[in-house]
Amino acid sequence: MIKMDDASTIKLILSKPGDTDTILLMSNIIEEILDKRSKNRLPIVDERGKVLYLLHRSFFDKFVSKKAGQENIKVRELTLTNLLAEKEYENAFLSFATVEKTAKLLSAKEAMDGNPNCSDIFVTEDGSRNTRAVGWITNAIVSETAKL
Repeated sequence: MIKMDDASTIKLILSKPGDTDTILLMSNIIEEILDKRSKNRLPIVDERGKVLYLLHRSFFDKFVSKKAGQENIKVRELTLTNLLAEKEYENAFLSFATVEKTAKLLSAKEAMDGNPNCSDIFVTEDGSRNTRAVGWITNAIVSETAKL
C-alpha cells in the first residue's frame, strides 16, 4: 500500500472548509500537482488525515473541457469548489472504499469488487471513512499483487 504519511505521497490537505474556494483547478491542481508530478489521482484530506474526496484526472479534464465551451467562463479561474459542486461527479468523488489497518489485501479487493465505480481503497484506523487514512491501495496495486 501507499503510506499516506510518506513524503512522496501526493495529497491535498484542506485545513478549513473555505480552502476549496481559493484552490484553482488549472494552476494549483492540474499544473502544479498532477502534471508536475505525473499523477492521475489526488486524495483530498482534512487536517486530521481523513479522506474527503478522491479525484481522478479524467474528471478534471472532463469538467474543464465542458466549462471551456460555455460563454463567460474563464477556465483559469475555476476553483475546486466549482468542481466539487458538480452533481454529475459527486458519486465518483466518493466512490472509494475503506478497510481497517489490520485487513488483508483480499478484503480490499472484495470492497473494490463490490462497487463497479471503485478503483481505490483507503486503509483507515478503524475501517471507517471517519478516521485518518494510514494507507492507500489502488486498483493497479491490487492487479499487480494478484499477478504474483
